[in-house]
Amino acid sequence: MIRPKLAIVIPVFNEAESLNPFWNELNLVLDNLLVTHEVIFVNDGSTDKSLEILMGFQTHNVKVINLLVNAGHMAALDAGYRQASAKWIVSMDADLQHPPSVIPKLLEIAEGSNVDVIYAVRSSRSEDSFVKRFTAKMYYRTLKGFSGIPIHENAADFRLISDRVLNVIKQLPPRSHVFRLLIPKLGFSYTTCEFIAAKRIAGKSKYGFRQMMGLALRSVVSFSTRPLMISVYLGALFSILSIFGLTYSVIQFFNGDTVPGWASVSSGLFLLFGILFFLLGITGTYLAEIWRRTSGIPDYFVDINSYKAENFTRNGES
Repeated sequence: MIRPKLAIVIPVFNEAESLNPFWNELNLVLDNLLVTHEVIFVNDGSTDKSLEILMGFQTHNVKVINLLVNAGHMAALDAGYRQASAKWIVSMDADLQHPPSVIPKLLEIAEGSNVDVIYAVRSSRSEDSFVKRFTAKMYYRTLKGFSGIPIHENAADFRLISDRVLNVIKQLPPRSHVFRLLIPKLGFSYTTCEFIAAKRIAGKSKYGFRQMMGLALRSVVSFSTRPLMISVYLGALFSILSIFGLTYSVIQFFNGDTVPGWASVSSGLFLLFGILFFLLGITGTYLAEIWRRTSGIPDYFVDINSYKAENFTRNGES
């Protein structure tokens, strides 16, 4: 079987009203591209007629993966990536806010540059409500501040990756990876491609304020020990402050500048809080190490292409 040049991975959750318009537009774009391709729909436990509609799209180059229960957008995306085998892989939503018309531009940039990731970045969010813009801004600021990973605002999960990136993703265990953080963390070369998001033609966004903040929290916890290390630093800081407070209480006691009982109470409190914050710092350090060993995220990623036989010389010959 010939490996396709392009794969499109599309997570779907309760998008019955938008699937046919999306499929018609995507088909038109792919027909005009004239490249071998595969389309991978992942039904994320939809409760409407999404699966029934998707099954009608199946052909020799269209796969439909059905998750038995709703596992979340990231899990569905992970399942789709693992079924892809093309040179270039585009992930996008099925609500037409990620226009299929952007795909040729992504492929053109990929073919004409030496990068492995192209982020499709929204040039403006003016069409969104104030609440949506606010939650999106808070989400990206939270991720940047606590994870320490350089991410692109307004990029979401509309992107193109190379098979090199895909091979690294497949080294990880199947789970709900937060690809908005995982892919930047891999360190592959990248560029961006701006696009104008269309309005949803049906349904409503699956990411409200609660969902966005929940995703941000899970993203940070999944990819960074920085919150734990903040507790370590705070523990060390307050331990030092407690020592100064204890010293001050003792000095004031011997100078006679205290009321009866104040020095003993304040000294005991400072000593107690110093010990507690010191222990908190130690606990945070151990928790951070446990996280590193059990998170399932390796300390390094192997680029499979880097050790293929044709990349090496043998007996002095290339």
